[in-house]
Amino acid sequence: MDNYESEVGIVETVTDQERKENWNFINLISDTKVMKLAHNFLVSKGRASPDIDTFKQHLHDMWFKLYNRVHGIKGGDSCGFEHVFVGETREDEVIGFHNWIQFYLQEKMGKVD
Repeated sequence: MDNYESEVGIVETVTDQERKENWNFINLISDTKVMKLAHNFLVSKGRASPDIDTFKQHLHDMWFKLYNRVHGIKGGDSCGFEHVFVGETREDEVIGFHNWIQFYLQEKMGKVD
């Protein structure tokens, strides 16, 4: 959760350690019952490859591949995981931050109300 610049428009720097953390996350969630069920469902609907490594790569790209939220900057300033689970800011406005667990933890620490 601490791998991201919250302000959009600031290019993200992804270290080797962060890449390792991202892949550890993908590998761990892929071994859960719910993700195995999700993978099988998507395969049955023709929406995912039956090859688990291809599926993991797709998950990784959806969550961690950087893109530009602010046009005109060189380098990615956002990714799906950051937007949904960590949250982003644009000046004084919070955008993203769709994860109630993270919101609860931030509120418990007195960082949001």
